[in-house]
Amino acid sequence: MTAQHNYYEVMGLKETATQQEIKVRYRELARKYHPDLAKNKAEGQKLFKLVNQANQVLSDTDKRLVYDQQLRVDRNVGTPPATQQQGGERDGAAMPPKSPAEVSNLIAQAEMAMVAGQASEAEKACRSVLASNPRNAKALEMLGDALMQMLKL
Repeated sequence: MTAQHNYYEVMGLKETATQQEIKVRYRELARKYHPDLAKNKAEGQKLFKLVNQANQVLSDTDKRLVYDQQLRVDRNVGTPPATQQQGGERDGAAMPPKSPAEVSNLIAQAEMAMVAGQASEAEKACRSVLASNPRNAKALEMLGDALMQMLKL
């Protein structure tokens, strides 16, 4: 199991989704992102792999129970949103550099947002990473993808 991705968000499902809902959604996403069918082969392959990982965990009752427990732990350990202000600042001072775990989490959020078709959310996550590390290649790449997606809409 990976803590980098919220598999429910990857699949576009609620945490209360039934096994039938998971199965139906997996089939939809697998067809959409299959490397042989996707318009962008490289991106399709990456997303197809992510959707498969999510399905392997969520469709197995035992793995899903463990995953759900880990999600609850991760949420309780995270920084409370009330301590953060928009614009990447806290009490008017610049935010300290993000830890590698925070950067990985934000990159994962951006990836999930792109999978869910929420390019503006992906843009926000990438900009948050770039505020503390303007040379982060993954954030720069995903920001470009998000902006291109937003232009196509």
